[in-house]
Amino acid sequence: MIAARLSEDSRVRVLLLESGPADTLPQIAVPSAWPALRGSGVDYSYVTVPQVRTGNAVHAWPRGHTLGGSSSIDAMMFRRGHAADYDGWAEQGADGWDYASVLPYFRRMETVNDGDPALRGDDGPMRPAPAADPSPLARAFVDAATAGGHRFTFIEAPLHRPALHAPANSFTLGIATVPESRGTLRLVSTDPGVPPLIDPNYLAEGQDVRRLVEAIEVARNIAATEPLARWRDREVLPGHNVRQPGGLRHYLQWGTGASHHPVGTCAMGRGAQAVVDPELRVLGADGLRVADASVMPRIVSAGTNAATIMIGEKASDMIRSTHSLSPQ
Repeated sequence: MIAARLSEDSRVRVLLLESGPADTLPQIAVPSAWPALRGSGVDYSYVTVPQVRTGNAVHAWPRGHTLGGSSSIDAMMFRRGHAADYDGWAEQGADGWDYASVLPYFRRMETVNDGDPALRGDDGPMRPAPAADPSPLARAFVDAATAGGHRFTFIEAPLHRPALHAPANSFTLGIATVPESRGTLRLVSTDPGVPPLIDPNYLAEGQDVRRLVEAIEVARNIAATEPLARWRDREVLPGHNVRQPGGLRHYLQWGTGASHHPVGTCAMGRGAQAVVDPELRVLGADGLRVADASVMPRIVSAGTNAATIMIGEKASDMIRSTHSLSPQ
């Protein structure tokens, strides 16, 4: 996104470096084929250190090693997250990254047919849209969630609207999407080809465990509704006999996995833990900016692709301003 925006000024020459191959694999353009990209030549194939609270398991952390980076292996997902996510960034010292400030960049990067013009763009390069033909199982799941007491408006309505109903036990209420546990990434060599030590510190915070236990119960309630009857068989994991919180917590020790959206290794802000300032400039270095998911002070309550593209849009304006370049 940054290279595309900066090159709109005909006076500018932009060098785009990518250590991986071109994004020509057909699986990249097929959302359902994303599992085939894991461990392939377009994946760095990172893994975590053993996680003591998940049975010493080593978890895969796929990262894109191709033109487009991890956005090319993300199953073409596009979700912004909640307005409160970005307001939270600003509260953590990322001045100018509150929702009102980033909304124009979300709008600028997209074209959405029949979208609310106050919220959606109509002249951008991205064309996000719902699936043209959702699967019967997807429809059944929405019907089941509605039957279980979860309002459909929580899925489809713009999340910033004050009239939006968000029940306390909603199956999309950030359960395990915004973990409280914090990990580390440590370099072990000056050789960039040597993988870092990645320790996400899964389930270190009790609140994460409580949310996941709650999520299991919510999933069970949804699965038990009539719309999913034709799809439903016996419960395999954690098993219908595992009902007590203690048993569910034990299951989480070996049944927890990752959803492959790590952020924050170069978090922006003003405190001692910040790596970049709100202008995305690396602290202590001249002429160097970082503009990807690593600068997020906290993960958004959705996949990170859309937010990362927005960061690129905003970064392009910052660079233009610094170098007195003309926008499109």
